[in-house]
Amino acid sequence: MKTTGTEGQAAGQETEGTTTEVAVQSAAETAVVTVTNANYIALAIKNKQEDFLEANEGLDLDYVRMGQYIKINKKGNFQEARDESVTFGDVLDVVIAQAQKRYTLWGEEDSPEDGVLIVSEPIEEDADRALEEWLMQNPEAQERYSTRDIQLRLTAFLVPVSLNGEPTLGPDQAPTVYLMSFPQGDTYGFGNYAMGLFDGKAKAAGVPARTGANKVVTRMRTEERDRKGTKDTYLGLKFECLGMFSAADYGIEVE
Repeated sequence: MKTTGTEGQAAGQETEGTTTEVAVQSAAETAVVTVTNANYIALAIKNKQEDFLEANEGLDLDYVRMGQYIKINKKGNFQEARDESVTFGDVLDVVIAQAQKRYTLWGEEDSPEDGVLIVSEPIEEDADRALEEWLMQNPEAQERYSTRDIQLRLTAFLVPVSLNGEPTLGPDQAPTVYLMSFPQGDTYGFGNYAMGLFDGKAKAAGVPARTGANKVVTRMRTEERDRKGTKDTYLGLKFECLGMFSAADYGIEVE
């Protein structure tokens, strides 16, 4: 399956007739997948992952580790982890198309590993083993890291609807896919946000109850927070629903 373009912005419910059927080959049989506003982005991301793995067949690469990550810099702006010259301000409007929990360790700020994803494994024991192997290869880092530093974080797949004021979705524009590793506090915060959507707390934005967080456009904003019991502050994420995603808002037809 090939898809072009991707998700969308704030308004717009799925309309009758806006579906298309795409043949997808799997396990020696052909299944028919209906592409709708609700699953358009998820299918586009799935297609990109499959293309990446197919192009690198036999290399045992992990898409989640290889993908382009976004992080928050000291100024509270979003930026690419591998290219800090690419920044997006303190607000991102995205579709959080999918997510998975991983035992994760990032390099410490201002250390030689700053911005490096050291460990990212679905199973805790595998994460511990991966760190031990990494430390054997990087003995100078043994004083900085231990298995106690590994955290269970949510790794989210983000599809921006615009970046720095420029639209990133369109009929001839494939989706831009980023990943972001939410700290533990924001992992819980996103879960609470998703539950609020499900409970109908975004009806004012045209989002009915029992809607999944991957069906809406979410505004992610960085905010400074106080660390309880200290005078320290840290940067966290605030999630706000802008409305249902509709491919038609970006000129993308799904029929």
